[in-house]
Amino acid sequence: MDAAARKTQLKSITEEYFKGIAKKDMSAVPYDDNVRLRSPLAPGGLSTPLVGRQAVLDWFASLWPVLGGTEVFEHYFNDDLTVIATRADIEITDPPSRIRVTDRFLITPEGKIIQQENHYDPKGGPADLKSAF
Repeated sequence: MDAAARKTQLKSITEEYFKGIAKKDMSAVPYDDNVRLRSPLAPGGLSTPLVGRQAVLDWFASLWPVLGGTEVFEHYFNDDLTVIATRADIEITDPPSRIRVTDRFLITPEGKIIQQENHYDPKGGPADLKSAF
């Protein structure tokens, strides 16, 4: 796959991820069965990854009551096109606000997310974002 096609593939995967958040349905996100996701909002925070596709899907399902729409702004790629970081906003429904995120994905040549790390700007959302979740 040439570089342009790989960038298109990576962008499509992360855009599907943010669409999944907005639709409250992550089933179309191509997570590897052994994916490792780190998030400051997940149980254990960044230091304890969620491991496995089902664990990730279950965690997202627990967030549906407070997550709303999404807006993707831009994408960043590493030199060997194995990693994409996507800058987006995610709406929080309670209390109503938006958080600025940059989520980083390590993606196999076959198009499976094998690692994900979520980052957010706490100044963009509720004063105590963890309490929303």
